[in-house]
Amino acid sequence: MSRVRLAALVGRAASRLGLWGPTPGELASVLPELVDARAVAAQMAGQRFANAQLGRHITRHGSASLSPRVDWTGAEHLAAPAVIVLWHAGVVGAIGAALRALELDATVLRTHAPEPASHIQQVVIGRGVAARAAALQKGVAVLRAGGRLVTVVEATPGGERAQHSFLGRQAHLPEGPAALCRLGHAPLVPVTSQARGGRLAFTAHAPLVLGADPTAAYAAWFDAYYRAHPGELWPEVLVHALRARRTRATPCP
Repeated sequence: MSRVRLAALVGRAASRLGLWGPTPGELASVLPELVDARAVAAQMAGQRFANAQLGRHITRHGSASLSPRVDWTGAEHLAAPAVIVLWHAGVVGAIGAALRALELDATVLRTHAPEPASHIQQVVIGRGVAARAAALQKGVAVLRAGGRLVTVVEATPGGERAQHSFLGRQAHLPEGPAALCRLGHAPLVPVTSQARGGRLAFTAHAPLVLGADPTAAYAAWFDAYYRAHPGELWPEVLVHALRARRTRATPCP
């Protein structure tokens, strides 16, 4: 974990020197309500560098050695069945270690190669409609059997036809989490994370009431959360927002 702390410090320094990450001006253009955009930009860069170092550690050694460094808040919300949803933010790469710390069984949907030597079940989502349908079918089976499913989402830039909003910009958001909840008869539980000193802090929040538009509901929740905690976002999220069209209104939490 000393390398993770060092990576976070390097990221903060690189941001303050203008060598990496969003500029305070770019950040303020997306989140004009910020009081100190420079400090938040540095925090974002630190989180991103820390997560990258965690990824290298997990690729080489697996996540088991990180579990003793995990702190959980709200773990009672993770009762199965559940669709556990994370954003590309904080130390999301350590979710396997976080689940192991609680000795919870879960299946993680991934868009890339499985984590080596992992104790968790993993389903890699291939490309194309058929591959996504197959992953959805496996996920629903897990939930109907009383299991937990973990997925990571992000908002990508959307054009005029984009139906959802994130950080005041038109965005495309995956419908998969909502479909999994509906077909698997399971609640959607948002989970957030951050590197905090030498620890990995994870928080499971209360299950969401999804309503008539489930995707808009979880998008609005994450929008409100990351407006309140912008330093946990990755800089790539700001890049997506800067490329997207502005919306007329910001979603309500």
